[in-house]
Amino acid sequence: MQSNSYTSEKGVRKGISNFKELSEDKDNFDINDTDRGNLKFELKAKNNMTIATSVVFESKVSLREALRYIISNASSASLEMQRPLP
Repeated sequence: MQSNSYTSEKGVRKGISNFKELSEDKDNFDINDTDRGNLKFELKAKNNMTIATSVVFESKVSLREALRYIISNASSASLEMQRPLP
């Protein structure tokens, strides 16, 4: 999954905390069709802001497996920054 861009380490830590908390509830995920007929999902905050977006899936089965995995494991996952902040 890919999250929003952050400008501070504090923002990153808050984003990770929100991701872990919100990922525990399947109702926080929106499933969408792509322009090419594939599927992706987004994790939404309580204010309906997108927190993270998935990769594109070619089948509903693959998407559901990924969602089940995230919902089951997000609270204990270790997440890290991809690049240093400015």
